[in-house]
Amino acid sequence: MIISNPGNLTGTINVSVKLAITGDVYHEVNLVDLNSIILPAHWHIKWSSVREIKLIVKLDYALQKKSFFTGGPADFLHDPRFKDIMPNTPGKGRYHFSMSWLVNYGANGLTLDPQSVADLGSTSTAGGVVVAVELIPNQSARESDNAFVSLLIKMKGGYSDEGFSFGIYGVGVNGVGASGSSFSYDVPLKALLYAIGRPSTEKQIVIPEDLFSFSIRFSENERAISDGHLSRLDDWINRLKREAPNLTKAIRDGRVLVSLSGYASTTGSNGIDDRVSRDRVSSIEIEIKRKFESRAIRFVRQAKGHRDAEQKGAVAAERRVDIKIDRAEATRAVQKNGL
Repeated sequence: MIISNPGNLTGTINVSVKLAITGDVYHEVNLVDLNSIILPAHWHIKWSSVREIKLIVKLDYALQKKSFFTGGPADFLHDPRFKDIMPNTPGKGRYHFSMSWLVNYGANGLTLDPQSVADLGSTSTAGGVVVAVELIPNQSARESDNAFVSLLIKMKGGYSDEGFSFGIYGVGVNGVGASGSSFSYDVPLKALLYAIGRPSTEKQIVIPEDLFSFSIRFSENERAISDGHLSRLDDWINRLKREAPNLTKAIRDGRVLVSLSGYASTTGSNGIDDRVSRDRVSSIEIEIKRKFESRAIRFVRQAKGHRDAEQKGAVAAERRVDIKIDRAEATRAVQKNGL
């Protein structure tokens, strides 16, 4: 932005600002001005990828007192009486500085940690007109996904023969002079920061792996589950109720399928062992409905006989019913309300 003829001076002050975003990738955004007002910059910060936000300012001025002569503003510089009447009146200088904030990521969003102002090479020529700059930084007061940083540049211009000092107040170049100023001008800078991709703070639901599948064995030639094996089924169902109550409710309501696969050892014919494995599945289904106290439970039933047997003969491991719950379906069913 260009500030023309401030106060009772002629000339301009030119202010240009960049927003620098340092992280996995370095970005620079020019802050634009509209009708001598620098508009706020908007930036979407990818979560945990940005480490520092910085406002980089270049401010140049070339000013002089208005002429009391009839010619143009610069004509008095060539008048022989000038040095006696208003010595060292013209002045120009340059400020180049930055203000930075470190970005921290918390449970509820961004926090911004202001750092000291850095002088990047401010200079001034000897002259009667000088400009001093006071810097007032600010940032969001609390942790939030929508944060901001701002820097207020308060410029004051005056004459060196009145004791007005050149410098940036806040950096320690010289500070603001003590004399009254012939003009003052405020330039507010602001960057609005929006955090995106923040991880969910909701507790991730973890269902113990061994609850998704369970096997019940049967004695030789046994088609209905015995009391001894029934206690193991009780243990598994009690763990479901205790460690995953919402999964238990989803099973009870029929929202999660229960798969039952019955097997037999190779001691009988295909036909006999098919019927044995089917009866074993029916036996487990009856017990699950009874223990869940629900007739709404939905089952997928398979009677496989001894066709998938891995060992021949009266092997105990082949006389069983496998109970399985689909992990993805179970997780979807309980995700909304927790375990």
